[in-house]
Amino acid sequence: CSAFLQEFRNWETPWAMEAMHMVALEIRLLAEKADRELVMSGKNPDKLQAAGSFLMKVFGALAVKGPKRVGALYVTCQLFKIYFRLGTVNLCRSVIRSIETARNFDFEDFPVKDKVTYMYYTGRLEVFNENFLVADQKLTYALMHCNPQSESNLRKILKFLIPVKLSIGVLPRRTLLEKYNLLEYADIVTSLRRGDLRLLKQALDRHEDQLLKCGVYLVLEKLELQVYRRLVKKM
Repeated sequence: CSAFLQEFRNWETPWAMEAMHMVALEIRLLAEKADRELVMSGKNPDKLQAAGSFLMKVFGALAVKGPKRVGALYVTCQLFKIYFRLGTVNLCRSVIRSIETARNFDFEDFPVKDKVTYMYYTGRLEVFNENFLVADQKLTYALMHCNPQSESNLRKILKFLIPVKLSIGVLPRRTLLEKYNLLEYADIVTSLRRGDLRLLKQALDRHEDQLLKCGVYLVLEKLELQVYRRLVKKM
């Protein structure tokens, strides 16, 4: 890996970026596999963390003036995937600052696919921080620019965008929930439409494990106030 990084710094040809993409992806996937095997054998899984350290060095090599900098967002997205898997999402902040404040980067210059992934993960971070208006902007950007043929990616985005929309008072249609198999939100939406607190609690209890795993349970739990407001309006 160190040898590749040393060589990469000197490469200026277009295929250098293809090589970087392949190495960044493969090192993450191999590290995930290695960690699973280490866990199974009762050893400390440290390969993914090491992969993250290496990719930060790659990011540093890309954060320079020149054509290579367009690859920085791809590496950033690989780092996000590592940090989310490790539960160290706080480490995302330093990379985000580098992307959003450095003069070397113009966000519009990055490939669309990388921008979508970046907005998806930074949107999720804003959900965790309960910055719902910012999360709405980022996740909506990801949804609008995502490949319309990629239903699995659209579903991933909507899993977080729907709780955000609910939090700011926007209710999705049932047809959308059915299309993307997100019916765990159906009764929650109905409870808001009716002002039915009991239905909200039943829906949260029924899908608690799924919503906790996704990281949106606490967000949805706070919809009680909205339910009360809608109930009062109906009186």
